[in-house]
Amino acid sequence: MPIATDRLSKLQILKLIQAVNEKDHDKIVKLIDNGIPDLVNFAEPSHGRTGLHLAACANDDATIKHLISYGADCDQTDLEGRTPYMKAAEYGHVQALKALLEGALDPDLSLRDLDGNNICNYCLHATKRHQECLNLAIKYGANVHVCDNDGSSLLSKATSEGLDKAVKTLLNAGVEVNQQNESTGKSALHIACEKGLEECARLLLKFNANPNCYNFKNVSAAHSASANGHLSVLQILSGYGADFNVLDAKRNTPMHLAADKGYGAVCKYLGQRGCLATAKNADGKLARVIAKDNEHKEALKECKKAEKNKGTKPGTQVEVVKFYDWMIENKTQLEVDVHDYDTETEGQRSGKIPTQDFISVLRANKSPLNEDKLQSILKPHDPQQSGKIDYELFFTAKKFINKQFLLDGGKKKKGGGSAKGKGKKGKTKIEMPICVKEEIER
Repeated sequence: MPIATDRLSKLQILKLIQAVNEKDHDKIVKLIDNGIPDLVNFAEPSHGRTGLHLAACANDDATIKHLISYGADCDQTDLEGRTPYMKAAEYGHVQALKALLEGALDPDLSLRDLDGNNICNYCLHATKRHQECLNLAIKYGANVHVCDNDGSSLLSKATSEGLDKAVKTLLNAGVEVNQQNESTGKSALHIACEKGLEECARLLLKFNANPNCYNFKNVSAAHSASANGHLSVLQILSGYGADFNVLDAKRNTPMHLAADKGYGAVCKYLGQRGCLATAKNADGKLARVIAKDNEHKEALKECKKAEKNKGTKPGTQVEVVKFYDWMIENKTQLEVDVHDYDTETEGQRSGKIPTQDFISVLRANKSPLNEDKLQSILKPHDPQQSGKIDYELFFTAKKFINKQFLLDGGKKKKGGGSAKGKGKKGKTKIEMPICVKEEIER
């Protein structure tokens, strides 16, 4: 990269940059033809930017094409290692990036700046234009597997920003979904769980992210979600078969971490999904004790309940509850598939299909439940033994899951009271006279 150092070259490159800013093509030609050799590729001394860098920042595709026609090098870097491609992508300048990629003889998108970022890193912003830039970069062969100097992958960075469209684009481009940070061992799923990014977590799991991934401190994705109180993410993890009865390096279960922060609802959910409340950490403490020490009353109550839950009563077995979570996560696809066996008649469906067809649908969608257990929960949905399953009733799970384990928590109807209308009596309200300002005698 030739940088202007002497007085003449400094003056000429500054004039060229001024002409680029003013979009004065005649002046650009005059300076290139009559100036120092290879002036078009000289960089100003302050930041190392060439005329092409400036045109890319301004989204001036006409000037970019003009400079390229006079021999401008699209792969030239500034003092921070950034190419004109990177500058165009940073600002989401689609036209400029197209002009650069189409104008270069062989665009080198493998180049990385001083922080280890390539062009794809500069596309990670929440606008449609940046998404288009990412699509262009991948189309022209940008490396999606690159990590920066801190060991963070592109997928982890996109996830950290909550850019679900960019995450999907990278996954479709073949990025390694379970790639870990080289320093911490965190995967993109860890980050999604830590920040409560539901859509990103779901996308990663759909592309076969390991729901039981661990970082270098043996912290699982479930630990990350629990420590930050992200119940909705835990529900997604459970739907993809995550094991919640796991220990980190300090022998904490996810329930220990949830109890420490006072997340009662998370403690309840974990206890119902197989996380042992009777497990002690390296300090010899139960989750209940941690909740008590921190004066988290709700978490304490749920930890006590979880200690009593043995998971042996009908509707509380962990494998059946996990099947329910899987069914909820895959409900949309399951409904589409069962409707193939239950065609509409005058705009109505019967709501029932043959038992074997229903089992085939569950198997095709990779049901986690074994054959014997599946048969046992199917029976109540065919009380007349007609050989057909009431799939609409089955999807409610009311016949095989304890109502307290349902995702609506078995909530009572508003208004309370029994069918006879005998509600709970409240305290009698006594009217209290008050003295208002206008009535005060002075």
